[in-house]
Amino acid sequence: MYVQMNLSLFLLYLLTLGVQTFGSCLKGFIFRSKSNRPIKLLPYPSPSILPYNVDPELNEHLHNDARNWPQLGDRIDCYHEDVKDKQSCLNTGCCWDPVPLPRKGPSCFYPILFVKMDCFPSGEKTKEKCLAKGCHWNMFMGFQYCFYPPNYKTHRTDLPQCVSDTFTTADRKACVDQQKETTTELGCIQAGCCWSPLKLNSKEPWCFLPWNVINENSIRQPEQNQCPANPSDRFNCFPRGFENQRGCNARGCCWTPTDIKGQHPACYYPSNYKSYALSRTYRTSNGPDLIYIKQIDSPYLDDVEMVRMEIVYETNTRVRVKISDLSKIRYESIYPEISDRTIDDTSDSTRKYTVSFSETKGSSFGFAIERKDSNKTIFDTRNVGGFTMSDQFLQISAQLGSHFVYGLGDVSKSFLTDFNWRTFNLFAKRPNPSQKDNFDGNYGSHPFYLAMEPDGNSSTGRAHGVLLLNSNSLEVELQPKASITYRAIGGILDFYFFLGETPSEVIQQYLELIGKPNLPPYWSLGFQLSKSGWRDLDDMKAVVSRTLNNSIPLVSTCMLDDMKASVVSRTLNNSIPLDVVYGGIDYGHKSRRVTGQNSNWTIQLLPDYVASLHAQGIKFVSLFHPTIEYVSPLHAQGIKIVSLYDPTIETNDNYSTINGRELDVFVKQYQSSELYAEKLLDSSAAYIDFTHPKVNQFWRTVLSEFRSKLQFDGVVLDYNEPSTIKSDDVVPCPLTKWDDPPFVSKFNDLKQNTLCMSATLHTGLHYNLHNLYGIAQSAVTYSNLKNILKSRPFIVSRSTFPGSGRYVAHWTGSIYSDWDSLRQSITDMLLMNMFGLPMVGADFCGFNVNATTELCARWSALGAFYPLSRYNNSNDGRDPPASTAVLSAARNTLLKRYELIPYLYTLLYKAHRFGHTVVRPMFFEFPRDVFTFSMDKQFLWGSALLFVPVLEEKQLTVEAYLPGTWYSYPMLDKKYQSNPSANGSSFVILNANITEIPILIREGSIIVLQTPGDNLAKSRQNEFKILIVLDDTGRAEGELYWDDGDTLDTDAYNHIKLYTIDSGTIKVYKNKFNYNVSMPIKHITIVGVQNKVHIVTINKETVQHEFKIKDNFNILEIDTKNGLNFKDNFQLELKK
Repeated sequence: MYVQMNLSLFLLYLLTLGVQTFGSCLKGFIFRSKSNRPIKLLPYPSPSILPYNVDPELNEHLHNDARNWPQLGDRIDCYHEDVKDKQSCLNTGCCWDPVPLPRKGPSCFYPILFVKMDCFPSGEKTKEKCLAKGCHWNMFMGFQYCFYPPNYKTHRTDLPQCVSDTFTTADRKACVDQQKETTTELGCIQAGCCWSPLKLNSKEPWCFLPWNVINENSIRQPEQNQCPANPSDRFNCFPRGFENQRGCNARGCCWTPTDIKGQHPACYYPSNYKSYALSRTYRTSNGPDLIYIKQIDSPYLDDVEMVRMEIVYETNTRVRVKISDLSKIRYESIYPEISDRTIDDTSDSTRKYTVSFSETKGSSFGFAIERKDSNKTIFDTRNVGGFTMSDQFLQISAQLGSHFVYGLGDVSKSFLTDFNWRTFNLFAKRPNPSQKDNFDGNYGSHPFYLAMEPDGNSSTGRAHGVLLLNSNSLEVELQPKASITYRAIGGILDFYFFLGETPSEVIQQYLELIGKPNLPPYWSLGFQLSKSGWRDLDDMKAVVSRTLNNSIPLVSTCMLDDMKASVVSRTLNNSIPLDVVYGGIDYGHKSRRVTGQNSNWTIQLLPDYVASLHAQGIKFVSLFHPTIEYVSPLHAQGIKIVSLYDPTIETNDNYSTINGRELDVFVKQYQSSELYAEKLLDSSAAYIDFTHPKVNQFWRTVLSEFRSKLQFDGVVLDYNEPSTIKSDDVVPCPLTKWDDPPFVSKFNDLKQNTLCMSATLHTGLHYNLHNLYGIAQSAVTYSNLKNILKSRPFIVSRSTFPGSGRYVAHWTGSIYSDWDSLRQSITDMLLMNMFGLPMVGADFCGFNVNATTELCARWSALGAFYPLSRYNNSNDGRDPPASTAVLSAARNTLLKRYELIPYLYTLLYKAHRFGHTVVRPMFFEFPRDVFTFSMDKQFLWGSALLFVPVLEEKQLTVEAYLPGTWYSYPMLDKKYQSNPSANGSSFVILNANITEIPILIREGSIIVLQTPGDNLAKSRQNEFKILIVLDDTGRAEGELYWDDGDTLDTDAYNHIKLYTIDSGTIKVYKNKFNYNVSMPIKHITIVGVQNKVHIVTINKETVQHEFKIKDNFNILEIDTKNGLNFKDNFQLELKK
């Protein structure tokens, strides 16, 4: 209906104004003499701020040429907002001929060779976005109403080649299609042809064949027996644009129409598609080196002629396959910072993998990775898909051998990857939080996956991992036969394969390469309070007070926008433990964190309040643009301060851009010395170039000056994808091959809500560096804060990349307040732990839109056990004490969290030291149980604690899968036992009222607890407790890591090992004790004691105990009133 109305309006418009312009007056056109010989080829559009400036020398020629056009009625109005006079008309690619009154007709009109090409084929199409992209917008111009300037020769390959440097209208061949009505614009486009609205009585066709298929006899159509019959074996040969047989065959691919939209492709590669053939092979001590020569031209322009594939045996469990251009150096990702490239001595006998490939000269490109002892192929690119390597399009496909794949983030999707013809894009961007299954990418890019290796319907328990180290925009397509296709728009194809035995080993091997996560300061494990929309200081005070007075511990607060002091006050007054307060934008002058002068924030009083919080042990985290005269009175309460930093600096002579200009550390416009700037209220903000060698000097000054005014304790890095507020807040992007590349994701325009791809940094174009902006800022901030604070930095970044965990924690962004987002937060947490970012969490109750009381209560119960436990939202009245149910949920669960923090801190130390995960999916602990492979609604802390949240509305019970033996925590009043290898027979129903989350502790575990205080500064002064849960053989083990919680890379720490020697003897041993503090132990609980105990001794001395008999298990309670301390080794013995 919509198309019919558009076409009707279009025809009416044509009848009114005419559709033809005479003469050829356009940049990019060929001018011909009477002998029909070319006279002059006008220049390609200039890559300047005005994307289609015409060469000034040609203006007069165009003007004179336009005077000879005879009929006004043939002219189509060049409808463009920038057209005001002759020069602006010519700059838009149109023709100019002033029409004197009373004659009627457009003065600025489209030329005769005008070919319409859709400028915005995907994503939301709006006039603002269209014009910002430099294109024309006219709702009366038919199906394609956002189109490129006349005769613009686009780089994109999803559009037919309709503009030529050598052909004229006389060379056009009519497009005839038996299945499409090519007399309409829509039908013409769907047939894969070009549309040009010429004069009504013109002999040349309006719908004509693209220039690359003008000679259809030369098209190489594959033999039918080379076209895979099974749809699951078909790899997409036409991933973008209107699929059509003409364009498909022009690529040498098979065509089988399909009516199933979004399923198997209609255009697909033949099985014998050979894009590159082997030329020669070299052998090195570290692996083979192969050279391939191009055999087929791709449609993606500027193909690489000779491809080099280097196979490097780096360790016995890790192999690298690097695919690059032999003849020239291409861009390679500058992160993660891989400092140690040492190659281990390996041999055929010790390596766990085999790399297979053909050494026959002329054989097709391809390789396979196999697990040596089982001969199982885990990644095979041979005779699969269409390997392509051009300047701006790299494609490789592989069969994986397993459907149990996890990773490939950051996108909103299920934890277990869906192979049902799914396509998603790894490109850091600010997503629409209300959009479900957002395959267009979230805030970061993590092109890594882990795969389990099943054996039929059972599991071997084995796993492997694959990293494609490429920082360009990366599209991933998955199909049912456990196959994958990668499509990158630049760089190289740099693969790493990790052959672990278990999933945990794979992650350790991966983090050994990209860098293990930093150890956060102890205080950051406490509850953190943040809000976007604080009104004033009194508001914030009230919320903090309300939280603490409700017995909710609080470690930090974050002041977002208008620092609502009432929130802090409410938190404190409700005795909610509180450790961190966050600070943000609106306490600054005109919402600028660079000034900090907001009349709602009594500046003289704020420093006293910050100091008072510090005195209570509460930290302060600020969301930062470099701000003004803040000192730090919150510290008086022990509250920590965290500062938020956007990646921009206001371009004002009073601020740090002066020094930044001198150091030249700002992003530039393409081929220009002008800063790339975004509007900021009544001024603008420049983007910092965090790849510049002098940026450390600049950023250190910014951080130091800000901290001299406000004693913040940590930093939040926001908008560092980088994101702009609006796509038209910056200068329009030039139509370069970087901003208008041959291939883009199916989901959106690359430069929407971010910098132009042609923006220039010291290290290169934003086109290559976009996905690295966040990690570059993270690395620079971490390095400088270490020197400024002289302690462990606490940095939270929104954008991440492989290796980000070395520097930052991560929150999952501005998520929606609904049950789907609650469930997604668990998947995000599990994946980020696999990506090396264990300190992760989502905003309690969601960020956008007010959550219901039930949802917020359930979220508060779950969020208490995110490693990064932070409450943050954008609306009023949703802090934890805002309702009774939410208050009870927050208080109950946060007090449990604070008791468990010594165990959580130990897990974070093991992640930092050994590359372990902190939060784990079930299959990490039960890798032989296939039923655990798809579980993403319950999660573990380490190996000992299991959390089973309620994730559905109006439910008071939840189903849990419990292989093995588990006990309810903290009550220890129920035991659940099943066969851990029973595969599916371990489901139980757990009760969970609205203020609770079921927690279970696993047999064989020993964890150390601590009595919670109002915040962690006070908790650390309390006594410890030991909880021992014996297995059915009477065994258990655990450990404790303890230091001052703040010092960088300290050797002053204590490592305590706790384990059973036999069923009646437990030993506590100081593996290391360099942090000389008293660590008193108040109580010991032993669960699962099989026989009644009459005597308990510690170091041969009898101690009091209480023996409790439960329904089907026994508990022993031991009160250690004899001064037991972790400073001393001791042995606990149980006697009948």
